[in-house]
Amino acid sequence: MTRQESRSELRIIVLIALIISILGVGAAAEDDGVGTWRRLSSNDAPASRGAQAIVWSGDSLIVWGGMSRHRRRGPNGTDALGDGAIYLPQRDHWNRMSTKFAPSPRYLSSKVWTGLEMIVWGGMIKPGHVAELKADGARYNLSRNEWTTMSAENAPSPRSAFASTWTGSKMIVWGGMGADGKSLGDGKLYDPKTDTWENMSSENAPEARIACSFGFWSGSKFIVFGGSTSEGENSGLATGGIYDPETDSWQSMAEEGALRGSIAQSGACSESALLCFSAAREEAEGGRALVCSARLYNFEQNKWTEIKTCDVIPPRLYAGTLWTGKSFIVYGGLENESGAGLKDGAIYDPEKDEWRKIEVHPERKGTALDCAVWTGSKMLVFAGCGPGRRDPHNELWEFDPDGD
Repeated sequence: MTRQESRSELRIIVLIALIISILGVGAAAEDDGVGTWRRLSSNDAPASRGAQAIVWSGDSLIVWGGMSRHRRRGPNGTDALGDGAIYLPQRDHWNRMSTKFAPSPRYLSSKVWTGLEMIVWGGMIKPGHVAELKADGARYNLSRNEWTTMSAENAPSPRSAFASTWTGSKMIVWGGMGADGKSLGDGKLYDPKTDTWENMSSENAPEARIACSFGFWSGSKFIVFGGSTSEGENSGLATGGIYDPETDSWQSMAEEGALRGSIAQSGACSESALLCFSAAREEAEGGRALVCSARLYNFEQNKWTEIKTCDVIPPRLYAGTLWTGKSFIVYGGLENESGAGLKDGAIYDPEKDEWRKIEVHPERKGTALDCAVWTGSKMLVFAGCGPGRRDPHNELWEFDPDGD
């Protein structure tokens, strides 16, 4: 190669590099995302599933129930599962849970940790195409690896896709899907110390609703927002209420400025605010497009605030959302009504009103719905798939938002 040819080649290389730097093709550092992912052990992990009950005990991850691969039936000719396992981060190891006195197979049940026990109540199985709803349950004692059957006296009516939360002394069950797909607007409180159910006031309560995520705990109040009146695309609700278990009373939430109703909404709660993240199809040039929006609800002010649109990740349905103590993480979801789970996500800082894209690991499979827990410093994501979606899996990943 002559000196002139070498110079010409060098000019071409420099020109290509300049074009790449201008266009940002493969060179923008911020596109790499923040945080780091690490795959954890799947040895002895529960079989592939979605819509499972998943809780963090303070030092262990507990996974139970869920639905098996779409169109591939589990035990008793249903798509529901009745087993589970415990993941120990210190040892990167799974231990199987006892099945003696465990609840019957189900999914979309309660997922509550009391500080001592995991409570599994309600849910559904689907033999053939007919849904069978549950109105029973059991408590799992982690230290003893034992199940205790819960009292059915005065329990709520059979239901699935309901809201459940732990108040510090009692479990709240509210709303959900009842017989014949009817949305429910009632609830009860369960006291594990006395194994008894108590009635909840219905005065000024929100309208009946169904959803996989519409109930939240602020630390002192139970918040209901969103959900749907049925499974129809245009049935999303933009209303809600706040329940005080101390006074057994409901307070209405402001409707002005609230997030548009969507059946694919998700949310998470801090001590002072509720983040709602939603996607809905809107008319746009070239047809109906999926559009995302987000709002913050301030409990003390009873006021909705529109926040900066999340423009670092594409719009999505059925995303998972959790609160870390200082920021909200939105992860996974579906790119459309029949799509596979997504791998990406974003972190929202409410103080800075700022979204940051999180790292995407090429080997990690996508997820949808709430299938993660916060350990105090990291997020653990296990399996997960959208409602009635195909191809659940049993991978466990750890996300460190502060990792390099």
